Amino acid sequence: MSNAQAGPSKPYAHAGAGSAQPKPSAVPVNPSKLAANKRLPATMVLPGGVVQPSTKNKKGKQLSKKQKARADKGRDRAVERSSVLAEKERQREERKAKRDRAKKAWE
Repeated sequence: MSNAQAGPSKPYAHAGAGSAQPKPSAVPVNPSKLAANKRLPATMVLPGGVVQPSTKNKKGKQLSKKQKARADKGRDRAVERSSVLAEKERQREERKAKRDRAKKAWE
C-alpha cells in the first residue's frame, strides 16, 4: 500500500484551533434574552474573548423529590465534613500549643 492510496496525511488540516478562517459576523442580541434562554451554557464567551459567568437564576428550575433529597443529603454531608475538619484543626492547634509550651518549659 503506497502513500497515494492511503490519502493525505492530515485529512482534517483545515479544522483546528489555529485555523485562520474568518469568523461569521456576530448578530447583536439583547443580554436579557440570552440570560432567559435555558439551553445556553452556564458561561458565555463574549466577543472580546472574555468569559462571563452565568447570571441565570438556578432556583427557578423544578426539582424532583429525588433531586431535592440528594441535594439536601449533600448539604448535610458538607456541614458534617466541615465540622469534622474544624475539630481536627482545633486539635492540631492544641497539639501545637502544647509542644510550644513544653519547648518553652524545657528552655
